[in-house]
Amino acid sequence: EHNLYTSFMPSRNLEFKIGNRNLINHPLLEDSNSLDTEINVHVSDKSALSVLFSWQLNDSTLERQEYMYYRNLGSWVMGIGIYSYYNRIQHDTGVMVTFSLKEFPSMRFPFRF
Repeated sequence: EHNLYTSFMPSRNLEFKIGNRNLINHPLLEDSNSLDTEINVHVSDKSALSVLFSWQLNDSTLERQEYMYYRNLGSWVMGIGIYSYYNRIQHDTGVMVTFSLKEFPSMRFPFRF
């Protein structure tokens, strides 16, 4: 297995990521060679948009698409979006809601060093 990723930030508000994942002769998983791309746009200090695509290069299949909106809520970041996933047997589409802890609130421990 090998993973190779890079990202470019041509401006303060725009970021491109591109990567390749290659899996060969794994004992449990099927061989794969995929190309992943992601674009992040920071609309303001409080919000951002993200688009992600994952292509399976072995058979030219678009496996995954994600479209997300992120909102800064102070110590938390909320994301809401839609996704589409195709694994060659079935096609899944859905809605995602994520919450990420950005920073821990300040805490103090009762002992000193």
